[in-house]
Amino acid sequence: MYIHIGNSRVVRRRDILGIFDLDTASQGADTRRYLADADRAGEVEAVREEIPKAFVVTTRGGKRAVYMTPLASHTIAGRTNEK
Repeated sequence: MYIHIGNSRVVRRRDILGIFDLDTASQGADTRRYLADADRAGEVEAVREEIPKAFVVTTRGGKRAVYMTPLASHTIAGRTNEK
């Protein structure tokens, strides 16, 4: 099953490692460091040129990708539960 994460971008549900609210998650130093490391590695992609509300961490074939999305984390999480 594919999950829409904004602006015509979809990811496979089984590839999602986590869905995080950017405001609350980025308060921690570890999360900020993780996002900075992913950005330096070229693994961060902005789904849309808007202020992001959440980020989705995925992996496929051992490759990590972090998607910054303007959709709220609870909106994306709700889509993972749809049948």
